[in-house]
Amino acid sequence: MKKNDIIEVTINDLEFPCIGIVNFENKIVKVKNTLPGQKIKARVVRSKKDSAEAKLLEVLENAFYEQEPSCKHFNLCGGCTYQTVPYMNQLEIKAKQVKNILDEILTENYEFLPIVPSPKKTGYRNKMEFSFGDEIKEGPLTLGMHRRNSFHSIINTYECRIVDEDFRQILCQIL
Repeated sequence: MKKNDIIEVTINDLEFPCIGIVNFENKIVKVKNTLPGQKIKARVVRSKKDSAEAKLLEVLENAFYEQEPSCKHFNLCGGCTYQTVPYMNQLEIKAKQVKNILDEILTENYEFLPIVPSPKKTGYRNKMEFSFGDEIKEGPLTLGMHRRNSFHSIINTYECRIVDEDFRQILCQIL
């Protein structure tokens, strides 16, 4: 496997933040914004002796557990990564990721408490970091979230499903 090779693989594990992992041709391959169970097509962007990184080109088959995202901005916005995952599965994924991080830095035994589910599945976020920028290069200034996989492009997320309704109203008034 070398740089620019196109590979088709099924993701089998996940690490923070939403980086899918698969063993392919005796290398650990990491692909951002993928989920376990997804069959994907990706381009290798970096290849080392034991590992590689690839850029997602296409999800060929969704994981069996995936559902439709509740937000119309999901495929473009970089603010959410797990909306296609049922909520209880999201909690399991996030708990595993937090525990893995703690296991790396803590040397003493500790009690890992479960995540307490929110009573709200949407509109729960009380902190957002909106950015000003162009939706398209040289386009008009807008306020919103970074486009998925882009630091420079901003998309207006006036119908964001994770933020409280007050934020959506303020965003619409500003724009």
